[in-house]
Amino acid sequence: MDFNVWLSFVAVLAMITVIPGPSIMLLIGISISRGKQAAWKCILGFLLGTSLLMVLSVLGLGALLATSDLLFQVVKWAGVVYMAYLGVTFILEARKPVELVSQENAAAGALQAGFVSTLLNPKGIVFYMAFLSQFIDPTSGYFAQFSILLLTSAGVIFVITLIYALAATKVRQKLTSPRAQKRLKLFSGSIFLSGSAMMAGMK
Repeated sequence: MDFNVWLSFVAVLAMITVIPGPSIMLLIGISISRGKQAAWKCILGFLLGTSLLMVLSVLGLGALLATSDLLFQVVKWAGVVYMAYLGVTFILEARKPVELVSQENAAAGALQAGFVSTLLNPKGIVFYMAFLSQFIDPTSGYFAQFSILLLTSAGVIFVITLIYALAATKVRQKLTSPRAQKRLKLFSGSIFLSGSAMMAGMK
């Protein structure tokens, strides 16, 4: 793979990833309300979900979603409902006494949330279908090029999401009182609901 092509891939992917979308809002909410361990698991979920999206796009699912409005809408609204479910869950959790939410369970479900929210973003599949083809030379080894782009994508997403997570957990560290923790959960729930609304607005 040509080095300039690879640099272009990194630049475009970084620009797209750094713009807050439903996944970044999910990460911020989980980082603020549940801390570093949950943030790490959420990021891992993103990486696993993105890698699977890239593979599915290569296998043709992106083309199927792009041509089938019904399938696109089914995947999209499943994502909307899932994000809304997370939002309501966090808001209800904020109403419980803080001591009932154990530290051991603080990170529970974070990996799943990151993974599922990534997979239920149909725009991601369609995007990767069109995006990857622009950086792969059909006259060279396809598998080697795809592997490079897959690893590069994981690296770029990891660095950017880690920056968001560290910034969000810094906020959490400054708000340690039970009242503040409840407000953080309410705030996180509202972020998830905003992400759900954002996803609902996708066309």
